Amino acid sequence: MSIQIKNLSFSYGDNKVLDNLSLNIEDGDLTAIMGLSGCGKTTLLRILLGLNKPSSGEIILEGLNFKNESIESIRKYISYIPQHGALYPHLKIKENILLPIKIKRTMTDKDQEKIMELASVCKIKVSLFNRYPSELSGGQRQRVSVLRALMMNTPYIFLDEPLSALDSITKISIQKEFKSIFEENNKTILMVTHSLTEAKYLCNKMIIMNQGVIEQYDTTSNVISSAKTPFVKEFISSQQ
Repeated sequence: MSIQIKNLSFSYGDNKVLDNLSLNIEDGDLTAIMGLSGCGKTTLLRILLGLNKPSSGEIILEGLNFKNESIESIRKYISYIPQHGALYPHLKIKENILLPIKIKRTMTDKDQEKIMELASVCKIKVSLFNRYPSELSGGQRQRVSVLRALMMNTPYIFLDEPLSALDSITKISIQKEFKSIFEENNKTILMVTHSLTEAKYLCNKMIIMNQGVIEQYDTTSNVISSAKTPFVKEFISSQQ
């Protein structure tokens, strides 16, 4: 099922951050949300995560209308990878990975098998499990964040600038791994990013936002080659 967004608006007091957004995000799509700082892309992601309530409009995910659901119900379907991974510094790596599962239910032998399988997929050495986040590189911490998201086995994964803090060489390596992992695990991905290069490589769809509205939502190739508005044309040109 898709994520359906219908006439969504959001305001802080008199400041309208999102203005009457409507779109469908199809299952299996890897979608980038792009735009200038302050355009509303992170606010949109926070609303889809259930962290902010819209001023008006509807969001329907897996048949659930956000108006009628608690954040706990919504988050059963969504895993979130923030900019810096948000690992708990006082917990060892394996504890970080398993904590969301332990909060929700009793651990099983299958969970132990799954973490070993996904460690291989995410290229995380088992020897790192007993280290603390501060003992890992930025790239390793992001891989751990992806592993933790995959352990939850949610159909949707949302990411907010997941690679912005990494150096260029590490970023290229992690991009390749992200693409392979997300495609092979059949996840629907929504990712806020400032990097057109990153969006082109990882995503098959792209949303360009400007001052709280969607200027264009299309395949990545169409957005880049066939801008629908002057803003999109200028924005894409400034990124190349």
